[in-house]
Amino acid sequence: MHEEFIVLMAPILIAIATLAKQLGFPKKYIPIINLIMGIVAALVYMEVDTKIAVFNGVITALAASGVYDVVKKSFKPTNQKDSTWL
Repeated sequence: MHEEFIVLMAPILIAIATLAKQLGFPKKYIPIINLIMGIVAALVYMEVDTKIAVFNGVITALAASGVYDVVKKSFKPTNQKDSTWL
């Protein structure tokens, strides 16, 4: 169940982080928002011990932040003159 939670919640956290950026939250607080939302979601939706839920929430937040960074770097232009995407 833990793996499914991480796989399902990571895209949701990415969407929440993107929405927070569009609403004007400073970018430096986005990882903190991911962390808080991941822990809260794990505590609410996982039927396990609190320590395990918090650990899974942290892992989910880290996964969401990592996936976002990888995708963001993958779709940057190859150089400034050329506007083609990778």
